[in-house]
Amino acid sequence: MGSLSFAEIVTIVVVILIIFGPDRLPEFARKVGELLAQARNVTSQFREDVTREWGDAADPILAAKQELDGIKSDLKQTTKSFGDLVDPKPVDFGGPGDQPEKIAEAADAAPAEDADPDEGVSS
Repeated sequence: MGSLSFAEIVTIVVVILIIFGPDRLPEFARKVGELLAQARNVTSQFREDVTREWGDAADPILAAKQELDGIKSDLKQTTKSFGDLVDPKPVDFGGPGDQPEKIAEAADAAPAEDADPDEGVSS
């Protein structure tokens, strides 16, 4: 379920105030509160019924979920430790006008393709 922003809540309140008016607003709020309480009671009763009827069948599923949550936690911790080892700063190639200079610098730093790989190596 999504969350509502402050502007959305204010808009809803203004629309409700226009529709019901300030005289009937307390009655409307009371009815909404009663409906929410009934919905919570029905939901909790349903949850209790399902747990009572299918509780034993759900135990392996709950155990697997707990195991997967543990694995997920371990993976998050591992990726965080790897993230600490890697330099998070990206390489800055500058703006579009800086590209030729950066490419030329990289080409100067790279070994020449026609260079002999065995040159300078004594046998």
